[in-house]
Amino acid sequence: GGGGFFSSLSRFSPPPFLLIIFLEDILVMQKYKKRQDEVLNFIRSYIGSFGCGPTYKEICIGCGIKSRSHAYKIVNHLIKLGHLEKSGKPNLNRTIVIPKKNNLYNEFSNNLNNSIKGIYIYD
Repeated sequence: GGGGFFSSLSRFSPPPFLLIIFLEDILVMQKYKKRQDEVLNFIRSYIGSFGCGPTYKEICIGCGIKSRSHAYKIVNHLIKLGHLEKSGKPNLNRTIVIPKKNNLYNEFSNNLNNSIKGIYIYD
């Protein structure tokens, strides 16, 4: 049949419900991105004010997040993206730091200032 290339494309257009799912995914991703930005901004200002990283509980309180595991997931994602790093021993609290390359507060970026020794996570 006639119609050429563009008329054959109509056979491959997605059904409306797939388009709705796609748009919902975009909205969810935008909401998630907004939450990531909130957490990152909170951590930056916390480090700027106190010279050390916040605990996950403080991140939850500061950003209105209900569970520490959710805060942990967001922080780990920000670490994968290179916006945050962890310093010090893994079982210590307050080891979240901003990498030197993104850090407005360079004096707070070294591991000694940022990892408060002896505060262990027991919960």
